[in-house]
Amino acid sequence: PRVHEQLPSLMAEMYAYCSAAAHLGLNHQVFDHGMVSATDDDWEGWPFIDAIPEAEVCGEHVGQKMPLVIHYCQRYIVGGWKFAKWQQPQDFFTCGSPLMKIPPPDLGTNLWKNNEKESMK
Repeated sequence: PRVHEQLPSLMAEMYAYCSAAAHLGLNHQVFDHGMVSATDDDWEGWPFIDAIPEAEVCGEHVGQKMPLVIHYCQRYIVGGWKFAKWQQPQDFFTCGSPLMKIPPPDLGTNLWKNNEKESMK
């Protein structure tokens, strides 16, 4: 699409949806806690995650306002734990695929790394 030629980082299908929705006057509901993705974005649901005490970050938070979707577009590394969507086996979403290990509840007290480079807390 022409939009991709001008801005390769722009996702053409999202641009097309926004244009069509605006043209048709479609109303949308805004959720301030809908998704978490890039850890450096302030507009996502990270404040709800950041409000959890570090020692309880992997616990259950029933009844609390939490993000509805985790968009795994980044690599996430905490201590010895790592998740990268491109490193999952091809059969990851099949019933025969083993479940992922559940991290310890105090995982938030470890040092985080962003894309395996810079350390962050």
